[in-house]
Amino acid sequence: MSAHDPNESWSIRLGWKPSDFGAADFDDTLVAAVKEYQRAWPGLNVDGIAGPATWRRMQLARTAPSLVSTPPDAGDCILVDGHLKSIPWPKVITPGEQGHLGLPKICYRPCPRRRAVDLVVTHWDVAYDARGCHRTLTRAEYSTHFCIDWDGTIYQMVDVANEAWHVRTSGINARSIGVDLNNPVYLTAQERVVAAGQPARPVMNGYRINSRATAPFLGFHDVQIDAYCALLAGLAMHIPTLRLERVGTEASTGKHVCLAPDPDAVRGVCHHAEVQGNKWDCLGAPLDLVCARAIGLLGLPNQVP
Repeated sequence: MSAHDPNESWSIRLGWKPSDFGAADFDDTLVAAVKEYQRAWPGLNVDGIAGPATWRRMQLARTAPSLVSTPPDAGDCILVDGHLKSIPWPKVITPGEQGHLGLPKICYRPCPRRRAVDLVVTHWDVAYDARGCHRTLTRAEYSTHFCIDWDGTIYQMVDVANEAWHVRTSGINARSIGVDLNNPVYLTAQERVVAAGQPARPVMNGYRINSRATAPFLGFHDVQIDAYCALLAGLAMHIPTLRLERVGTEASTGKHVCLAPDPDAVRGVCHHAEVQGNKWDCLGAPLDLVCARAIGLLGLPNQVP
């Protein structure tokens, strides 16, 4: 097939080979093999194209969780337009610090002027830890501004003044901040994270995405939610155009999340699924609670909830 074949293009960009799926070439056999692989993973489109979503599952299957302590020089600041700004959380690593996970410039768009940010999009990374998230984003040349690791450490990967590529809509990327909550998502990952020394994650049941029931999946650690509350409070302190409002659609409450009628009109704090309909992250993240607690933290620097 030609280089215009999507699988061949994605293999060049992401670094996989047909043999990874048991195929010899970019042909119908590969497409069938990719579809078979995709059927084994809830939430994947079964389209025979091994793009970033499918490749991320491959990476998860090939890697192992780590047990790494927070770097010793973790502080309580994030980068906003090149300046360190305090947030009410003591475990933050910004680009350039010891143990940092800053992304290369090829993964995001530097912005010479301050962006008018009015949206925070919440993702999960489908990785065992923040380092796995960083590897995946670097290889795919995508980005997020922050990743909150399983132990509550906030890794800033891109200055919030710059445009990260975390949603497939450039208009949303231009005005938003991406936050990934570390989560391997699938129940099969639980045994591996526990064996590595990480605490077991809660199992989430009974959730729906765009009117479709989901299989049970792994949830989040309390310390990750605490860190997210503090991060949102800090962002609101330093970005006057951002309001801490949970502004999902009517069904986007409790255990049901759905695509907004007009994703370009969404403001405040949302799930990825609410601005991109073929996604299902970040189910199980209690954004109503997170926003309320973040508002309660405003004006209380250096205090951890």
